[in-house]
Amino acid sequence: MDSDDELPSWAINVPAGAKIQADSIAASASATGDERVPEAAPVPSNSNPKLEIKSEPPSPYSSASHILLLIDATNPSVYEKSLQMFVSLMRTVSFNVATGRSSSRNCIGALCYHEEGSTLLKKLEPATSEDVKKVNDFVKDPPPMPPKSSKDSGVAASASSRIGTSFTPIRAALMKSLSMMSPSTNEYIKKPTASQAADERSIWIITDKDEVTDEIVMACRDGEENGVIYHCLYFGEGDGTCWERIGGVTAIDDEAASDPEEVLPALRTLINKARRLSILDLSLPTGGKLRVEIYKLVVKRGRPTSVFADSRTNQPVKTFTNTLAKDTGEILPSKAIETYMALGSSKVKVTQNDILKIKELSSGEEAAGVIVGFKPLSNLRLEIRVDTSFHIHPYVSARKVATKEDVTNVTAFQALWRGMKRKGVYALARILVRHPGVQRFAALTAADNGGFTCIWLPYEDDLRIPPQVPEHKADALQVEAAVKMFEAIDISGIEWGYSFRNPSLNKGGG
Repeated sequence: MDSDDELPSWAINVPAGAKIQADSIAASASATGDERVPEAAPVPSNSNPKLEIKSEPPSPYSSASHILLLIDATNPSVYEKSLQMFVSLMRTVSFNVATGRSSSRNCIGALCYHEEGSTLLKKLEPATSEDVKKVNDFVKDPPPMPPKSSKDSGVAASASSRIGTSFTPIRAALMKSLSMMSPSTNEYIKKPTASQAADERSIWIITDKDEVTDEIVMACRDGEENGVIYHCLYFGEGDGTCWERIGGVTAIDDEAASDPEEVLPALRTLINKARRLSILDLSLPTGGKLRVEIYKLVVKRGRPTSVFADSRTNQPVKTFTNTLAKDTGEILPSKAIETYMALGSSKVKVTQNDILKIKELSSGEEAAGVIVGFKPLSNLRLEIRVDTSFHIHPYVSARKVATKEDVTNVTAFQALWRGMKRKGVYALARILVRHPGVQRFAALTAADNGGFTCIWLPYEDDLRIPPQVPEHKADALQVEAAVKMFEAIDISGIEWGYSFRNPSLNKGGG
């Protein structure tokens, strides 16, 4: 956004988000009160289903998120549905209860719920078995509905008294959730990657409200300036389109909201999102380039990283590996260990610097793709695929207002897609996904969702040795039998007619 003319009327003169975040952190640090997780009151088993976060391998790309309830807390049915959706959202993040640590996607984030009419906003990192037990206890026995005497409907009923009287409850709750997003100091949790850090800066809003005030939008825009992404789970009586002003919206009907198992598939689809592999330029045969994104269609699920902890203190311990000599059993230093690479039938000694130079010189080209030509889809045999497929999508910059380059790029991409779809052809291309690497031939087919499916072809880079086809050779006995058979053929008595003469056949019979 380059000018104020492109902003809506409610967004003019919005305070800087960084300043608001700093103020909220300072205010919440001195006035948040007791941040311990209170014991939840018992709830009858016939009124709330008992759910539990089970120990299972982490699902690919599960995102750690902050959860915020903005509901009418005086309505029993609304409160019960919001808790069901809250439990479903918590169950989408996998935990390893045995070691008392979270999955590779770090922690759940801010847990927001009522306890005797007050608001608890707590950054809970399940780093110990005790923390995981608290999460499971909350899922088993959710806190009861606040008393009807609670003022200011919504989860932020008392947030204004904790953070400051200058903020209304709903804005105070949003700002408090921003202050939760400080870097993790947990020793069990590794430093997140860029994609993981982006997931951790997301807030899921569970609400039944049919009106989004300008104050809510301004508070959300303060968070967006700090890189926060909002997504709304709406289960009210309307269609929830009013919440599109702050981000994506998923509407949950009454039947699905009452059953957490019905909500899980929709949440997993939203949270388990694909990771972009790379961005590259795709050159066209007639000239010009398309800026595209590449995604993996199949992701291999790896085993969770092991964490070693002391059985008495439950604190992480350091581990190291020693290399022993086979003959003497002494510990060998790293300088005494040499690396060899196979070169033909012999082994060649290489150093670490040699390996780095080999990687640098393996490919001098940048990651890119070139469309060589087009062929009919009937020529493509899917059984020759030797690797997992990729998905190619047009690149769009991360700006809220599309630029001229984005419009041109998407228009050209769609024109190429429609032409290939109409003519029933696929594009033969050479693609280098990352540098350093090896270029590979690929078939780009037009997918139904508007992108291209990249199918790797076994040309040039296929190092498999094809099986040798057995050749049948006739022995001397078979050759002698064939000679006698041809010598016994007599065609001298055949009448050929006047229009066909073959002197070679006559010679053979004579």
